[in-house]
Amino acid sequence: DEEWTFKPKFDLVHSRIMNDTSLRDWWHFYRQAFKVLKPGGWVESQEIDYHSVSDDNTIDPNCRLKVWEDEWTRGVNKIGLRGGCDPDLVIRQMTEAGFVNISRLDFKLPIGPWPKDPTLRKAGAFGLVNLLEGFHGLSVKVFTQLCGWSIEELELLLMECRQELRQKGVHRYFKL
Repeated sequence: DEEWTFKPKFDLVHSRIMNDTSLRDWWHFYRQAFKVLKPGGWVESQEIDYHSVSDDNTIDPNCRLKVWEDEWTRGVNKIGLRGGCDPDLVIRQMTEAGFVNISRLDFKLPIGPWPKDPTLRKAGAFGLVNLLEGFHGLSVKVFTQLCGWSIEELELLLMECRQELRQKGVHRYFKL
């Protein structure tokens, strides 16, 4: 969010899973990145939309994970962060910063070992463990300090979310 003092010298500026939770001004980030690149240099942003979806409607619209997603977004919005990734907005920001030849690649990151493809099944297993083990760390400050939840209320929600994530018939994924 500050001015970058580097002289143009980089071939690559890379960001990953900053997800509009680390920077207040992505427009500024892309302008600064453009400024410090050598001619022919490029930016790569790998971001994730943590609002889970399924292609076969196996996610209950009233599931507890949707409560977590909405509350987490509400919390980070309170401190001036968007809390989600909008790929179309990223492209506009990069274009306005001066970038050309912008490519967008969309991927699905499965949550759970439900895919038939062995590589995606393995990625889904890792994604599931990442959430099961990381939920508390992602949540505690946002829910208790920004949204006013008690630790007990949060732990109950996280327990319910973990139970939902273990459901084998739900084909949940994040857009990457």
